[in-house]
Amino acid sequence: MDKSSPRVPNLEKAAEIAEALGWELYLGPKREIAKLDIETADLPPDGFSMIRRADVRASAGSGLHVVDEAPMEPVAFRTDWLIRKGIRPSEAVIIEARGDSMEPRISDGDLVLVDTSKTTLQPVHSNSMSHMTKVWVIRKGEELFIKRVAWHPTEQLLYLVSDNVTFGNSIYMGEQIEDITVVGEAVWWAHTTRP
Repeated sequence: MDKSSPRVPNLEKAAEIAEALGWELYLGPKREIAKLDIETADLPPDGFSMIRRADVRASAGSGLHVVDEAPMEPVAFRTDWLIRKGIRPSEAVIIEARGDSMEPRISDGDLVLVDTSKTTLQPVHSNSMSHMTKVWVIRKGEELFIKRVAWHPTEQLLYLVSDNVTFGNSIYMGEQIEDITVVGEAVWWAHTTRP
């Protein structure tokens, strides 16, 4: 073999080495576990992570005051699912939605998983709201909202948009925006049933 030619790795040998080290040999696109940099030793042995649940209700309506953020019983999520979604358990929280402005997507009483590590809104440079696919939890003063958000940095305009067409959208500008904080991205929700 010409020494200047690149060496072709032996896949069988690589598989043997991986097996001896207790590793998995994987060929394919990068997986989320590498992105999150989670060590195997940090994963819970039963395959589930407990996500804290706060006694907080965010309005899918006209706004709810945050009165108490006391912890409640946590909710179990499969750790492998969280990793695939890029969610660190320590940076997630479960809250409850109140109101119907985000129906049919999010209903009154739904539990909502919020990734608090995601707080950066992407700027929007058009008047079309059709591109807004993400749902956010927003704090305005002492009120929490669950809405779609459009941020126009050049015009200094922030739109809070409801899925339910019977609700109007809110527009904030200039100094009004200073009172608004992104709590996180709503990444999962569960409809609950009541008798």
